[in-house]
Amino acid sequence: SFHWRESLVEAERLRTVQELETEAAERELMSCAEQESRLAEKARVDAIRLWKARELATEAMERKALTKAENESRLAKEAEEHARIAAFAKMERARENAEQRKMEEEERF
Repeated sequence: SFHWRESLVEAERLRTVQELETEAAERELMSCAEQESRLAEKARVDAIRLWKARELATEAMERKALTKAENESRLAKEAEEHARIAAFAKMERARENAEQRKMEEEERF
């Protein structure tokens, strides 16, 4: 009877040890799962931030390219306008010179 009771106590102790080990293993697994979940969430947030940063950088480059194109277009229009004004002024001088010569010739005769 003593051995039987001792075997029962030993079996109970072993069962308690196994339960404790199982609980510890479950806690460790849960801790790992929680950690993996946190890391996955952090990776997701980082990916979104990276995507947003790339999008903003792309938009900035597009704006810069657009601004550069707009400036070049404006400068080309200004140059065209200056050329038109210069050509008109040259024609005016030529016309004035022609009139001057004509008047000088008329004065000679």
